Amino acid sequence: LCVPLSLANLPNDCDYAILEMGMNHAGEIADLVKIADPDIVMCTTVGKAHIEAFGSIEKIAQAKQEIYKEAGPEAIRIYNLDNPFTLKMYEEEKRQFTNNNVDANRVDVNNTYAKGRIFCFSSVHSNAEVSFRLLEAQANYLAFEGHIGRVKGQAKVNIFGVQNINNLMAAATMAYAAGLSPEKIWQALPLCQTTWGRNQWVKLKSGAQMIFDGYNANPDSMSALFENIKILSCKGKRVGVFGEMRELGSAAEESHFEVGRLAGQSNLDVVWFSGPHAEAFGAGLRSSGFSKNLILSDSYNDLLANEVANMVRGEDTVFVKGSRGNQLERFVLACNPIDFFEK
Repeated sequence: LCVPLSLANLPNDCDYAILEMGMNHAGEIADLVKIADPDIVMCTTVGKAHIEAFGSIEKIAQAKQEIYKEAGPEAIRIYNLDNPFTLKMYEEEKRQFTNNNVDANRVDVNNTYAKGRIFCFSSVHSNAEVSFRLLEAQANYLAFEGHIGRVKGQAKVNIFGVQNINNLMAAATMAYAAGLSPEKIWQALPLCQTTWGRNQWVKLKSGAQMIFDGYNANPDSMSALFENIKILSCKGKRVGVFGEMRELGSAAEESHFEVGRLAGQSNLDVVWFSGPHAEAFGAGLRSSGFSKNLILSDSYNDLLANEVANMVRGEDTVFVKGSRGNQLERFVLACNPIDFFEK
């Protein structure tokens, strides 16, 4: 319902609208594309989210590819060349253009990209229309360089997480495909910021800092968080508060074990996991040699939340992540945040 409602609520003077087409079953994106009739389409990446309804990542990829297959022939198509599944989608699209004797790289007389053109982004393939290379990753910013079209540049963006380089490239490519000049895009990139529950920085009254990522969680995003924790320099303790990853189906037990193993390798000092697969997570954590403070519970508990919150001191960094259904903003509130709003 979100896409039809978003379209119905667009103001009459709207020139551009960006619509997120979520799904957890095959055919849903196809229906949404038919409703929206988009001018530009993009699948940002393919991961293991919602695998319960599909059974395999290959079937997830097939469902996400509907955004390209159902889009009109004049729609601009944007591809992520760094993900093996979206790369395969791109290769299929290129073959389709070739078979139809269509020049995918044609330009119109106004020197703007004609409809039907393929745009790509990549941190590895430098021939993509947009390519960024990470220079530095800190707790509160990413610094990178690269090119948009033929225009080189650098930017520093106040967001957390190396994986967001992919999102920044996606946003820049979308803007470029929509006709914004590379120069304006480079100027606008430092203005980007995260939204509620997505790698959101929260200051605590104790002086500690927190990353709240409670909007969604899956094995890929959890793995990305642990890789980011490894490279961060923290003066105090690293405290991890994690909740159940949902919609994993038969893969849940193995996925929670593996995520626990990765958590155990990320230099965390205190870990609390809540959810039905707490034991699997704990087993994975211990298999990595983790021997520090570990708390496991089969559900969220206010008493445990207060216990963990009382462990946090002024120079500590707290990482909070889990699927939306865990409502982990409850723990954020238990830590006495500054300027944090409850969704």
